[in-house]
Amino acid sequence: MGNQSFVKKTPLFHLNYCSQGAKKQNTNTYIYDWITEKWNDGPPLLAETAYGACGGILEQQDRSYLIVVASGNYNGEGGATQILAANAEKSAWQWTWGPDMPERTWSAHGVVSFDSRHLFFVGGLRFDTDVQVQDTIYRFSCLDSVSCEYSLLATRLNNGRYGAVVMLLPDSLAETFCSEQ
Repeated sequence: MGNQSFVKKTPLFHLNYCSQGAKKQNTNTYIYDWITEKWNDGPPLLAETAYGACGGILEQQDRSYLIVVASGNYNGEGGATQILAANAEKSAWQWTWGPDMPERTWSAHGVVSFDSRHLFFVGGLRFDTDVQVQDTIYRFSCLDSVSCEYSLLATRLNNGRYGAVVMLLPDSLAETFCSEQ
């Protein structure tokens, strides 16, 4: 019963980046209303994006909820981070620009840390002169909605991935699966 209360208060956010066919970028977002059980139009992104990674984190200063979207685009330009945060009066949500992604990547996966303070961007595709599958993991953190940064983790994927499903495992479960046999 306790989980139902939590779930109904947690925003569910969706980017519409491929409903009109592959390689169609747009600014559409949708937010799920747990009470009516319907999707509603969300505030449009500041710039068109496709195959962005996103997740919700809590800023460290006053624990306000932020939705973060990061994506490059098909020709390798961009690499923008867009942050959805409540305005100063906390009466409406609006998008602002965050720091540029360290690498222009699309089709990475975003996964939120257990404490909701960090968003990890895992793998993805990068465009320079050719397409490169990434093995990198970036941590994204915000002191507040305007003081955010990326840091590259020393840990890398054994094999580059894009469009993969990524989730955190508690240490006890990771030890079970990852112990040397």
